[in-house]
Amino acid sequence: MSPNSSAEIWIAPEFNSDPSRSAKLHTINELEAIEETTRKEAYKIGYQEGYAIGQADVRRLVAQFEGVVSSLVKPLDRLDEEVFAAISQLSVQIAGNLLERAYQADPQLLSALVRVALDTVGNSERTVEIRMHPDDLKALNPLLPDINHARVIADSALRRGDLRVHTDTMRINGELESRLRSALQSVLDSSSEQS
Repeated sequence: MSPNSSAEIWIAPEFNSDPSRSAKLHTINELEAIEETTRKEAYKIGYQEGYAIGQADVRRLVAQFEGVVSSLVKPLDRLDEEVFAAISQLSVQIAGNLLERAYQADPQLLSALVRVALDTVGNSERTVEIRMHPDDLKALNPLLPDINHARVIADSALRRGDLRVHTDTMRINGELESRLRSALQSVLDSSSEQS
């Protein structure tokens, strides 16, 4: 070294000489364990967030599905009512035809109906009028000789098996269809009470 040159001495900087502040180096196993723990935590958080989003989507889809089902069911309910009404009407017509034939075959059945209607009116002194189809009247004449307190009138507007009883204060509609509808309604009322 020459006297003119100046030499500098380089002193290495001190690295943290305080052992409590020194960075701890991890081993590969420790780093893998930290990575595994971090991955599990991230998975758990992601799963919970995804589950919450999925639940919201399911609730939304269920609400949409219920709306679709409801819109499909309403017309079916109306259709059920229409089908029920048609079947009821058909049942009344079929039963009416069968009873009409039964009355023609056995006039005693119609005679019993006339007696029930007269019992309903009662044996008072009032005027009683019985109206029925002319063919029924012909068949019943020999079977009802003791109803002289009632006036029996042939009414061609009535069908076979129909009966109307009138007094000054009471009217009994014994038309076949009316009786059958009443019987059907009684059956429906009793079945709805049982369920």
